[in-house]
Amino acid sequence: MIIHFGGKVSDMFYMSVDDKDGNELIEHDGYVPSGLGLGGGDYIELAIDNDTGHIVGWKTLDLADIKTALGDED
Repeated sequence: MIIHFGGKVSDMFYMSVDDKDGNELIEHDGYVPSGLGLGGGDYIELAIDNDTGHIVGWKTLDLADIKTALGDED
């Protein structure tokens, strides 16, 4: 069974990325970045495979992938 989630977040999306020690590496407020597999713009969309508990189609990301999706490539 696949469970689909979606929502219009407008410019109220928030995400943070922490390292393994809990130190915040990235904080983002605003629109949903495209390229992360979570939707984009005003919309967040994802599906969960209920049998495995995994996000359908999720690919692992490194810090460079996330920075690129956020438009912060420094």
